[in-house]
Amino acid sequence: EGPHPVLIFVHGGSWEKGDKKLYGWAGRRFASEGYLTAVINYRLAPTYGYDEFMTDTAKAVAFVADEAEAFGGDQDQLYVAGHSAGAYNSVQVALAPEFLGAEGKTTDIIDGVIGIAGPYSFLPLQVDATRNAFGSAEDLEATQPINRVTKQAPPMLLLHGAEDDDVLPANSTELARLLT
Repeated sequence: EGPHPVLIFVHGGSWEKGDKKLYGWAGRRFASEGYLTAVINYRLAPTYGYDEFMTDTAKAVAFVADEAEAFGGDQDQLYVAGHSAGAYNSVQVALAPEFLGAEGKTTDIIDGVIGIAGPYSFLPLQVDATRNAFGSAEDLEATQPINRVTKQAPPMLLLHGAEDDDVLPANSTELARLLT
């Protein structure tokens, strides 16, 4: 039965590793709560960079939006969630209209975002993972979600462990401050 709200989950892994196959548990868990769930992949660094993994994320969001109804989903209840690098991709696809625009969509198709321990502000590029993923980006400032916040941003739930020393909690608190 349906229609069901739709949740797209994006895996983490410093943009260098990870695979949707490792997150079947997330898809099953959200599905058990009544969500039509898609867990997606994206091309990884160092072979690919910012433009490619964001393009892949946008293509997946657009595809799921177009096909959700055929699987019992409600296109008017589309949410994107992710962990770590996947949280970044989820937030950025909602804030950077050029990616969904290239797919013939607007960011208005996203009704909400859940970011779990995401990096949203990391300039200058100080670690190999960010240099590998973002080093070829033409406009580094535009790659930072904190620089893309507008009043049109969808609602966001930002979750972060207070003692996270991989991705500092200040990433989530600063983005939350800018969104209010």
